[in-house]
Amino acid sequence: MSGASVPVPYITAWSGEALPLNLTFAADPESGGLRLSYPDPVDQDWRYGVLRARQGLTRGGQPVWQLVNTLRQWRCMEYRLCQVCGRTAVDADTGRTWWVLADDPEDSDLGMGYANAPPTCRSCIPAAIASCPRLRRGAGVYTVSDCSPYAVLAHTFEPHPEHGATLVERNALVLLEEFRRLTCALSQQLVVILENLRPAHAAANEDLTERCDPHSAPGQWWSRARQGGEARDHRPPRQPGGACDHLRVEWTYQRPLPDGARCRDCDTWWRLDLIPADVAARLTDETASEKNRPCATDRRHS
Repeated sequence: MSGASVPVPYITAWSGEALPLNLTFAADPESGGLRLSYPDPVDQDWRYGVLRARQGLTRGGQPVWQLVNTLRQWRCMEYRLCQVCGRTAVDADTGRTWWVLADDPEDSDLGMGYANAPPTCRSCIPAAIASCPRLRRGAGVYTVSDCSPYAVLAHTFEPHPEHGATLVERNALVLLEEFRRLTCALSQQLVVILENLRPAHAAANEDLTERCDPHSAPGQWWSRARQGGEARDHRPPRQPGGACDHLRVEWTYQRPLPDGARCRDCDTWWRLDLIPADVAARLTDETASEKNRPCATDRRHS
């Protein structure tokens, strides 16, 4: 998000919050080796066994739009606070947390994913999608039952005899179970597992997206990233205990869904390059193509 008319999101870093990061390696009794540290460490510097980047919390100076304040980002993740306004993102009626994901949640089990972007409360979702170029390119509105720490995005270092620590890699994904790597990492953002991930209810989703520019708003449903050469989707089964067979499929356009295809029975949407083979076969069938392909002026997707 950027621009003078756009409210500065809660997790955005400010120029006046920058602190010098004097890093060194110190003896670590627990591992019996060396551990990345500050020359004047305090217990609060570490969380989940990893050193966190120091930053102020004053929100002074100018917003640095491309950077995230590490401490506020962690606070949003741990307390399920909205990344835009800083208030709770938990739905008072359902107890579930609203989450906007810019890309497909990369996961291996149905209903679970991981994310480094904190939740977004329902009232802030339209502004977030309308203001953020990345979300306009592609996003989905979901709710989750809970989230738990999974990994960190971190800069990794190695000991240097003169400079104390030498940068090895930026923004590396380090799992919290990778104890040896954690001792060499400076965490920038917390990554969490999203539990019981569900696309937002259709009625709620329409209410959230209709206030955004319909030509730039992303599709409501996104297929999963390609894994093992196969494309899978996030939509729940059409009926409890049974998956939808996707027998009635159609092409889609930017109005409101981008180019791709969707199932008319369960509303699963696939990007063009992630359409499963069996669905593609139905779409390329001459009869199905002529029957199901919508007109460019048709704005409905029911």
